[in-house]
Amino acid sequence: MNLTVFLRRNISLSVLFSVLSMSLAWNVLLLWKAQANTTVATPGARLDLAVDTVIPPLSTLRLDGQPHQVRFGGPLPTILYVLSPTCTWCDRNYDNIVAIGRAKKQDFSFVGLSTGHDLEVLKRYNQTNPLPFDVFLIESDDLVRSVGLAVTPQTALLDTGGRVQRVWSGAMFAQQKDDAERFFGLALPGLRGIPRS
Repeated sequence: MNLTVFLRRNISLSVLFSVLSMSLAWNVLLLWKAQANTTVATPGARLDLAVDTVIPPLSTLRLDGQPHQVRFGGPLPTILYVLSPTCTWCDRNYDNIVAIGRAKKQDFSFVGLSTGHDLEVLKRYNQTNPLPFDVFLIESDDLVRSVGLAVTPQTALLDTGGRVQRVWSGAMFAQQKDDAERFFGLALPGLRGIPRS
């Protein structure tokens, strides 16, 4: 007995088979669309920064639109903050990074890198959410992926040679917040729009 004859004799199984077939087709279509809208990382690249990675000099734009080469390293360790003006979690994490930037400006150099594509959007974001350190725009998606800057927000500690020592990926709440508070030796205000515990 072939499948068609079997399904005709068992109408409820026929309906189930049809529903499962449509569901499978729908899921394949959704997967295909998701992959088409996803940027594929280059081989060996990460979405977030990896400990022990040395970050090379990065070609960026200053807020005035002028090209600027960001170099890591110097007399103080660096706190690198990666954000995007359209990232909801970056907005929620704003008070935390401002608190760290203001309290620890004597102990660390601070650099902000925006992975957004539009300088005007970054300027508007910086006017309403000014950070206590310079923020630069990275326009190149390839550079963002190759270095590991695709996760926003992301906070990293770099040693005086530009090597990543520690990374807090995502907004600082729960365990991330506790760990950052212990490391920086200060109480963080918590996330905007989320009740403080």
